[in-house]
Amino acid sequence: MTLQKQSQIANEILQGNLIKLMFKLSIPSILGILMLSLNSFIDALFAGRFLGETALAGISLALPLTSIVNGFASLIGVGSASVLSRSIGSGDVKTQSKIFESIIILSVIFSFFITLIGYIFGEELIVLMGGNGEVASEGTSYLKIYVLGSIFLILGEGCGEVINSEGNIRLNTIFNLIFVSVNILLNYIFITVYNWGIQGIALATVIAMVVSSILNLSYFIAGKSFIPVHLKRIAIAINLLLEIISVGVSSLFYPVMILVQEFVIFNLIYDYGDNSDIAFFGASVKLCSFTYIPTIGLANALQPIIGMNYGANNNRRVKKSYLIFAVIGTILLIFMWLPLQLYPSKFLGLILPEVNFTEDNVLDFRIFNILTPIWALAYFSNTLFLSIGKGKIALLAIFLKKLDVTKPKEVQDAVKQAIDYFGHIDVLVNNAGCKIVGLIEELSDSEVRRQFDTNFFGVLATLRAVIPHMRKQRQGHILNISSMASFMAEPGGGFYIASKLALEGLSGTLHYELQPFGIKVIIVEPGVFFTDFPVNSIFVNDTQIEEEEYKAIIDERRNEVIKPGMERSRLEEPGDPKKAALAMIKIVDIEEPIVRLALGTDAIESINYGLEYIKRDLDAWKELSISTDYDEVVANKT
Repeated sequence: MTLQKQSQIANEILQGNLIKLMFKLSIPSILGILMLSLNSFIDALFAGRFLGETALAGISLALPLTSIVNGFASLIGVGSASVLSRSIGSGDVKTQSKIFESIIILSVIFSFFITLIGYIFGEELIVLMGGNGEVASEGTSYLKIYVLGSIFLILGEGCGEVINSEGNIRLNTIFNLIFVSVNILLNYIFITVYNWGIQGIALATVIAMVVSSILNLSYFIAGKSFIPVHLKRIAIAINLLLEIISVGVSSLFYPVMILVQEFVIFNLIYDYGDNSDIAFFGASVKLCSFTYIPTIGLANALQPIIGMNYGANNNRRVKKSYLIFAVIGTILLIFMWLPLQLYPSKFLGLILPEVNFTEDNVLDFRIFNILTPIWALAYFSNTLFLSIGKGKIALLAIFLKKLDVTKPKEVQDAVKQAIDYFGHIDVLVNNAGCKIVGLIEELSDSEVRRQFDTNFFGVLATLRAVIPHMRKQRQGHILNISSMASFMAEPGGGFYIASKLALEGLSGTLHYELQPFGIKVIIVEPGVFFTDFPVNSIFVNDTQIEEEEYKAIIDERRNEVIKPGMERSRLEEPGDPKKAALAMIKIVDIEEPIVRLALGTDAIESINYGLEYIKRDLDAWKELSISTDYDEVVANKT
């Protein structure tokens, strides 16, 4: 690729019309993904149509394991592509010059261990996936041959991702087409002419991998890429290797999670089903994967646009391109998904032509991919974070965990894990809370401690764990979630309100103590929001005191608790949690520090009512209040 051509592609990505650019890049990208998806689909298709149900079941067991090879290829490719796109956008030629060597080094290292483990422990891995008898034998044969070509697959797919990141998606699509064509041709020859069975299917794929890697490598060696290649002096750039792995690692976690999911499912089938169920599940997975093709293709086209523009500090264009691609990708995914939901038997019959599908099979298939339409947004968000070099954020969903704030050790460990992985904590939101409803004179000490352990001491433990790190950073935001109830007395909610008042007193003081360190502390006072709080976090104590007046109070509070399945009203729970989250994000971005943020119309009304109530008493009894001063103080003021 000439310098003029390279500059033309980069300028188009940085300044061209986004809609035109989307069509220009995404159409070949979708075709390329289609070609790659056809690879495993073709293996399953040839097995199901020419070799039978047992062979298809064996390949179905092996494919989740082989997807790990693709995962490592994506790790290298996506990580390298992200680094390259951003370096092109920022004009960092030095980084560009080291990328090719890094791809080669990582490919050799990863493929060595994959080949070694896959070949030596192939049978054990297939059995672990739930295989037995002939099915396990077929799966093992396929897996052992497949992993022998892992070096070529990783090199080919990894280099292909980098070619995409340069905006040369059409060329990568041609390479993928050649890859699939070779695989189809050899599959047919090896099965129908030589009768090599499932080993022939695996061998055809390996040879296609070799062809693909040669094509991709030739692109770089021939000097067509942005990346300069120096074969005589391959140097190890440790920092770049670590950055590529850091950014691309979330691409590996996707097939790993699929592997875990299918490990569980296949073992359940082993316990409760038979080989035909394994074949049915394998066919369902292959069909559902086809619906993702437009989304993945669009995301691949989006990657260089986001990467280059982010590198050039054109953040507005980054946001705009993300929104355009995400909306169109979701629409295309729905169009791909609907036919499968409407006519599942017809599509399943393409892979398993001799099977008569029952109503249960159809229902299972529909349930299996019912949530597919929402997958697009998650995938585009993942692409966004990877493209800007924030692969750790893309991993956030994997590391999210429930934290019991009443256990200081758990808090300390969670904070340490977050800092070790992400490097810092910029925003802390203390949202843990519960409400124990009961009369002040009858709640036990243990119930009161439970209320304060969660709403106050749990927050305190989190603050003590995070604040030292924020002080070192000299910046940070702490949002402590209180309640509008702190401004209004509520019979039956005395200790809940007391815990929130304690939190507000702590937070108000902390707001001023931490200002010199650039740390902003904000008290968030929400109204009633449509969340699971009234379902899972309100507990009503049974009245122990036999007084009708007390029972009336508790009965009224008991109505606040919403049991699962009960009808809920937006009028009674007017707050939108998504809008609350956006409001908190917005308040974090402002420069001027504030002490309080009320969320919701009901919160504004309740807090104003409480303030008016306080002011009324202050005004009404002002003279009496002043009369308590020493006489000389009063005389001095007058």
